[in-house]
Amino acid sequence: MRRLSFCARILPYVNHRKRKRCLVMISRRSFLFASPALLVASPAAAFFKRAAKDPNGAYELEEHFKPAMVKVPASWRVGSIRVLSDRFQLFHIRKRGVAWRVGVSLGEQGLDFRGRATIHRKAEWPRWTPTPGMLKRRPDLYAQYKGGLDGGDPRNPMGAAALYMAVNGRPTYYRIHGTNIPWSIGLAYETGCIKLRNDHMQMLYPHVKVGTRMLVT
Repeated sequence: MRRLSFCARILPYVNHRKRKRCLVMISRRSFLFASPALLVASPAAAFFKRAAKDPNGAYELEEHFKPAMVKVPASWRVGSIRVLSDRFQLFHIRKRGVAWRVGVSLGEQGLDFRGRATIHRKAEWPRWTPTPGMLKRRPDLYAQYKGGLDGGDPRNPMGAAALYMAVNGRPTYYRIHGTNIPWSIGLAYETGCIKLRNDHMQMLYPHVKVGTRMLVT
């Protein structure tokens, strides 16, 4: 599998105005020695600061984003999924009053999903094709991928697995899926899917059945 440069791996996930700042960072090494002022001034400072901590992808999550079994309201439906957007946390309710919790990244304001949905399909290492909305919004970035990318391709943003969301029985372009950008957890960036670190997505995937209900608030 071809190993992409650090900058090449993160460019697809950075807003086009912020993307120009990244173009000066040709490699991991040049990023690590970039001017601190660049990072502070950028609207994406948190994203880049996290990336700089470990450009090889082993970013250490904060404790409240690490997988854990936690207590939740007893009213939360067993087997369902809850996403608390303001906390960047996903909960899969395993039994009454107990859930598996993990950190997620979400879409930027206006691109994120809120409301009720149902998981209508599952796939491991799914193929990815840019949506019509993505192609219209960012042709400079997504047009080159309009033919799609196979699962496992390092440029494929779907990661290790995906849970496909439907609303009122109709499939949407929203998914819960993995990401190969672990330092994005806890941040809102670009597209509106709900993204888990790949290893965490692999932990969640076998526990979620087609038909699972979810609520994003």
